[in-house]
Amino acid sequence: MSLSELTLWLSGLAFLLAVVGWYLPGLRILTAPPVYLQQEYPPVSVIVAARNEARHLMGLLQSLLTQQYPDFEVILALNGCQDESVALARRVADKDPRLRVLELSEAGKKKAIEQAITCARYDVLLFTDADCQPASPYWIREMAAACVEPFAGVLGYSPVRPGKGFLNVLARFDHFLVALQYLGAAAWGRPFMGVGRNLAYRRSVWQAVGGFSAHSDLASGDDDLLVQAAARRFRFQVQWHPESFVFTETPSSLGQFVRRKARHFTTGWRYHWLPLFFLQAHFWGRLGVWLSPAALSLTGWPWYHAMFFLMFYLLMSLWLWKAISTKLCEKHLVRYGIGCDMLLTFVWLVAGVLSLFRNSTKWT
Repeated sequence: MSLSELTLWLSGLAFLLAVVGWYLPGLRILTAPPVYLQQEYPPVSVIVAARNEARHLMGLLQSLLTQQYPDFEVILALNGCQDESVALARRVADKDPRLRVLELSEAGKKKAIEQAITCARYDVLLFTDADCQPASPYWIREMAAACVEPFAGVLGYSPVRPGKGFLNVLARFDHFLVALQYLGAAAWGRPFMGVGRNLAYRRSVWQAVGGFSAHSDLASGDDDLLVQAAARRFRFQVQWHPESFVFTETPSSLGQFVRRKARHFTTGWRYHWLPLFFLQAHFWGRLGVWLSPAALSLTGWPWYHAMFFLMFYLLMSLWLWKAISTKLCEKHLVRYGIGCDMLLTFVWLVAGVLSLFRNSTKWT
């Protein structure tokens, strides 16, 4: 087999891996039924772990304490704060007994969440982050409605709030693509991750997997690795309703965006082999597709042949992204799909390399 033939076969394999990586979870998202509200509303403990988030805290607490839900509490675990977070939270707690403030020494995010879970009064635990805001006053209702038998946990969607600038578009598309994979896998009954910005599970899930003990050496993993461990014993449901979304903020810079991806990738190497293999195969397939025109041209193929796999990949991906973006209320993102997919492929490559040299025990 000549070098040009080998390059053609490798480009075709990359195309298949890239397309299957979108379509396998994506088609399940399109056919998944909605979650219907239940007649009963179990009491819920909303848990937030934060450090030095005074600039976001008042907005979050206002959103949480005005939720339209009959019985819930908010546990705010403030870990090693050196700003005004504690004073602000105490003032709100004095006026609203549903807010409970835990002031902790700096011991990491997982320790803060563990302490909050230990103190929680209720069985259903609902999680978000301090720099987030629910999309509606019915967030708790929508997530609690999905946490019913036979399901012991709920995976929600956490998009980036629409804003100005290309970094906002890039971050939004990144969250959209990641959600396509993990929500689609969960809809197939094979959840491999969740996002701590919008995640719920029952206390029995936490107890059955031994909390975070299996990955206590990592700063992250309180969502992904716990969901993977729990999925072997419990069923998780996906909540698609727009009122269940939780918005997060745009990274302040491209550097911060890359560092966040690198932090997430430090957890990825601890995934179960099947999702790790699937995600790696899909990523290297995408990278291969974007590099295929150059590789095929260098090995003697004419330009119109060299562009075949890339153009066909883009046409198939844009069709799927358009359909799913409608379901996830992100339909305006698709117009940026080609540029974002190309850039994100190389951003993820850089973040993956950086993750090899990153301190995985630091809360950032």
